[in-house]
Amino acid sequence: MRIFRNLRQALRGLRQSKGNTFLMTLGILIGIGSLTIIVAIGEGAKAKVLERITNLGFGPDSFSVMAGAGRLFFARTDQPTSMTLQDADDIRAMPTVRFVVPRQRVSMQAKYRERFTETRVYGVTPEWQDARGWALADGSFFGEDAMERK
Repeated sequence: MRIFRNLRQALRGLRQSKGNTFLMTLGILIGIGSLTIIVAIGEGAKAKVLERITNLGFGPDSFSVMAGAGRLFFARTDQPTSMTLQDADDIRAMPTVRFVVPRQRVSMQAKYRERFTETRVYGVTPEWQDARGWALADGSFFGEDAMERK
């Protein structure tokens, strides 16, 4: 019965200092409420970022490997080691891989009448459309036959 005696004594102490009890309770409620809000904001931001990534055509389970990768942690090299098409075929053979889309990007100058603009041109394989989940309103993507005509 020692527990009941301790509980009775604790309740008596809370009744005697109502101001402290109120402030302590208010502090706990504010702390829990602010943590709940912070977690909700974080989850909302995470969902928004994942939605934007998915709208770009790649889901959160996608990744890119680029020539000279590791520039964040190591010095950039003049001759980055690139992946080859054979590397892409080897990755494609893995059982959990759905798409492997090799790509090459170059910057070019486009001309329309007398106007020039700098733009990026991507060279990709026909799997690009399926991997990105894109549908065309007009025209068509290059198919496998275009890949054979190099």
